[in-house]
Amino acid sequence: MSELHKSLESSILLINKSSENFYYELDNKQYFPATTYKAQIWVPKSKRVYELTKELFNYIEGLKTELKKQSSTKKDSSEKSYYGEDKQVVKRLFINQKKGNELKNKIMEYRARLLCCDSMIRKEFAEVVSAVTQKLDTSELDKDFSEYFSQKINIGEALLLLTKLQNNIKVVENQLISFCNLHVADNRFITESYSQYAVIVGQSSSIVKPKETIVITSGVGSFTRNLDLNFIIAGREVKVNDYNQAVYKFKASLKSGKHFVPVVISYTDQDGKKQIIEQTIEYTVSNCEN
Repeated sequence: MSELHKSLESSILLINKSSENFYYELDNKQYFPATTYKAQIWVPKSKRVYELTKELFNYIEGLKTELKKQSSTKKDSSEKSYYGEDKQVVKRLFINQKKGNELKNKIMEYRARLLCCDSMIRKEFAEVVSAVTQKLDTSELDKDFSEYFSQKINIGEALLLLTKLQNNIKVVENQLISFCNLHVADNRFITESYSQYAVIVGQSSSIVKPKETIVITSGVGSFTRNLDLNFIIAGREVKVNDYNQAVYKFKASLKSGKHFVPVVISYTDQDGKKQIIEQTIEYTVSNCEN
């Protein structure tokens, strides 16, 4: 379980790095004439996404800190000590102190506030935002959220569940910021400042259970739609949507361990040259019940 936790934390770091790149690109677009107008519309929306995600992420981090603080094994400062069998600590924090339902309410508020950032975001990402809890074995938040913590799970299992939530939140943030960034383009202009094309490949989750659905989203960030785009994901050609993105859904393998999905993207650049980019998506199948 500790290894799975470390994998999730590594996934969060990678997603953060990707999101930071999107934020940086979008912010810079405010200072170029070809994109200033649209950037001034989408940058505030992206900042709102960032603020809402940071608020919920830090709240969950606080719950993890409190779990560790209340742990009966707190005398041992090593990370492994937090994966003990003390189930009363979990019950006390999430059921007796009602942090389970408080967490539920904050997630529901996060969903609603994200979708209010923009009508286009609400239309395109209603299902994505609603999937924040999809890796927790259920997405029915209309039930008492404390049920997650009333099944006699120990501290390590609760920490893992909370880290999964954080990972899901970061995935949602990454997809929304990518969306904002791709919308800041002016098809009338291609200047020297924008001579580089950015290939974007993302996935809905890097840690999954057998047969769980994974979504791979691929695209090329540019300032024209005339790119002659072609996407091959897992050996299959995938058509692009209105945003020059190819979205490919598939079921994870039944076999536990690491798996790899090849992604090949070809497009015609601004000089009329054919470019081919090959990337590999990695995901891990875990049989952990949490």
